[in-house]
Amino acid sequence: GHTKGTMPEPYTGGLGLSGTLKLQDFVQSGGTLICFDEASDFAIQQFGLPVENVVKDKSPNTFFIPGSLIRTEVDTNHPLAFGVEGEVAASFSRSRAFEVIKRSSKMEGGTLNTLPPAPAQPVKFVANYAKDNLLMSGWAMGEKANIGGKGAMAHVEYGDGEIVLFAFRPQFRGQPRATYQLVFNSIFHSTAE
Repeated sequence: GHTKGTMPEPYTGGLGLSGTLKLQDFVQSGGTLICFDEASDFAIQQFGLPVENVVKDKSPNTFFIPGSLIRTEVDTNHPLAFGVEGEVAASFSRSRAFEVIKRSSKMEGGTLNTLPPAPAQPVKFVANYAKDNLLMSGWAMGEKANIGGKGAMAHVEYGDGEIVLFAFRPQFRGQPRATYQLVFNSIFHSTAE
């Protein structure tokens, strides 16, 4: 939310803890939360999703895409991709790239502790950035090494509901019209039986 003093009082402060808990209850009770680009960070952190933004701490000296179209491959068998082409242009503007957090063994107090096996994976990638020839328009630095083959759109089961994470802005201006359908499908899917 906006900082107090920068906007009229009713428009400052953001969700806060109580709003976040209500949103969490909404999703757990069967609701759908759809997040674009930076809003995905909020959902990942606040809902404890098993997804991470792999470009979060990348230096702009090694990875930088200020506003370009990136070749993205869509799993056309997923319901959220109904009617979408197998390849689309995603508008990437200092955006995100996802991977599922892997459970592993770790050292604690000099001993190796093996974590219990992870439950069935509630994350499905609907779209991934291409592995090669990512740049369709604009310019990019370090794109193949940092986002090549990484998740661009994730569908995450959460309680009785679902969270749809877009690593990019699917509605940004008029350039990526093919990605609008992914937004509409996410909305329609929330009421499907």
